[in-house]
Amino acid sequence: MKTTSPKIPGTESRPLWALSATELMEGYVAGRFTPVDAMESVLERMNDVNPLVNAVVTSDAEGARRAAIESTGRHRAGKPLSGIDGVPITVKTIFR
Repeated sequence: MKTTSPKIPGTESRPLWALSATELMEGYVAGRFTPVDAMESVLERMNDVNPLVNAVVTSDAEGARRAAIESTGRHRAGKPLSGIDGVPITVKTIFR
């Protein structure tokens, strides 16, 4: 599996998709990486792994990218919407 995503100082062996929400937010605030970087890392990982596990049936990569771009702008302006603005999530559907 190819992982070219940025890594943060002190966690060089861990790609962005593997960081906790706290670590991501710390990186955004410090300007070490952006929500766009994190989203691209997550999408790359999903593309690498999902064919093997089929955990994600439906995704909206373009919508996720747009949201990450908007979040990046808010972080750069020092005005994130919340303490988790820009943290990628996956929602598991359990209803039929």
